[in-house]
Amino acid sequence: MRFVRWIKIIMCVTGVVCVTGVTGCVSPMYDTARTYPGLTVGGGLAYQIVDHEGGDIDVKLSGIRPDISLTYAPTNWFSFVGRAGVLIQPDQLDEPFPFAGLGFKVSTPWERFNLGIRAEVDLPRYASFAPMAGFSNSKGHEYLTLGFQTVLGYMPATFFVNMHPLPGTHIFAGAVWPQKDVGIPEACVGLGYTYTFSKKNKEDKTKTE
Repeated sequence: MRFVRWIKIIMCVTGVVCVTGVTGCVSPMYDTARTYPGLTVGGGLAYQIVDHEGGDIDVKLSGIRPDISLTYAPTNWFSFVGRAGVLIQPDQLDEPFPFAGLGFKVSTPWERFNLGIRAEVDLPRYASFAPMAGFSNSKGHEYLTLGFQTVLGYMPATFFVNMHPLPGTHIFAGAVWPQKDVGIPEACVGLGYTYTFSKKNKEDKTKTE
């Protein structure tokens, strides 16, 4: 019954997101669908291409993007999330383009497969959402995360793959699809690392001492 209940919750939230609309502008997401209790800090470095025209957003950028991320999860199904980064163009080093997000993530508390969704107040896109599906091994390590990013009121969607060969590592790749009349595809590839200061880690350290 719990399985069915969590499926309904995630599907309802995702349905609301899809109805309100989605858009591109890929942001690297150094995160997993699964929620790991504790404080998680980290970040990454990515190469990003943005070529978007729609609504009141009209940007054409490409360059290196450093990001930092911060997450606090009091439980294994809910967390507060935050991130910040800047896109630095080689020919405009004195004019970095800022990105930021602050919100929460809800996910299923399962072992081998999890569904999750991040909802954030987003700069410069007002509000962003990211439904995700994660696949974990028998030790609880999520090694693959699939998902898409959405933004309130725009089309199309951003699909991404995030691989985690080792705990805390993130190999991110995402692109906007479909795209029409766009000379340069919107895409992002990045490498990141995060570390979780969990209660379990503290207990294990105390035992070894």
